[in-house]
Amino acid sequence: MAKKLGIVLGSGGALGFAHIGFMQAMDENGIRPDVMTGCSMGAVVGACYLSGMTPEEMKQAAFRLKNTDIIDFTISLFSNKALLKTNKMHSLIKRYVKKATFEELPIPFATVAADLVTGKLITFTEGDLRLAVKASASIPCVFTPVEKDGMILVDGGILSRIPVAQARDLGAEKVVAVDVLGELPPYTEIKNIVNVALRAVDVSDHRPVYMWKPKDTPDLSVNPDFKNLSQYKVEEQKFIYEQGYLSGLAAVPEIKRMIEEEE
Repeated sequence: MAKKLGIVLGSGGALGFAHIGFMQAMDENGIRPDVMTGCSMGAVVGACYLSGMTPEEMKQAAFRLKNTDIIDFTISLFSNKALLKTNKMHSLIKRYVKKATFEELPIPFATVAADLVTGKLITFTEGDLRLAVKASASIPCVFTPVEKDGMILVDGGILSRIPVAQARDLGAEKVVAVDVLGELPPYTEIKNIVNVALRAVDVSDHRPVYMWKPKDTPDLSVNPDFKNLSQYKVEEQKFIYEQGYLSGLAAVPEIKRMIEEEE
């Protein structure tokens, strides 16, 4: 009997376009996850996929995007909790995440966010899907946090950019994690407060991922090579997608072996 497969899509800003390529490779080879989890951009891609968008549809949508479609670079004068307005990002999530709740999805799915009140990682597996995705992708200081039930929620990548344990909690017997961040990009001159915020997120995101406990470590880690490309380079989406696709194709034999192996 085939093992239950969990696919984990990690955080990584624009590098998360690679997740679309990875899922394209899985679809072409008949590999379907039994559970999925995602953090930040991985949560966005996972939610879109499970809401019914095909990887090809996601690819076409991604290829049309520009930085200004995602981020309103106008400094927010109406919030003391973020530098930039978040309406564009939230509009994209509402447009492409077509299911409103986790319960409407075909398989179990989890997203993660960080609660600034308690410092804890919060896992979402039920209820408002779009709110959970917004919380998971709310870059601290850049985008307004999501407030829910006394929590102040920001990008889950600051605590757990690869939510492997959550996939096991949902029943996955074999876990494949797509980690798109790699090594910390080289430092470039910081010119303004937005640069400070984004570099701080980079440094936080690139700390060691796995805690070396069996539950937190994937059975297979897929790591596309972007040649130290910044996670904020939306205009490189075609190259990023292709690297994800090629990494997915290379991983297909091992994934099939893992889920088909006997005890």
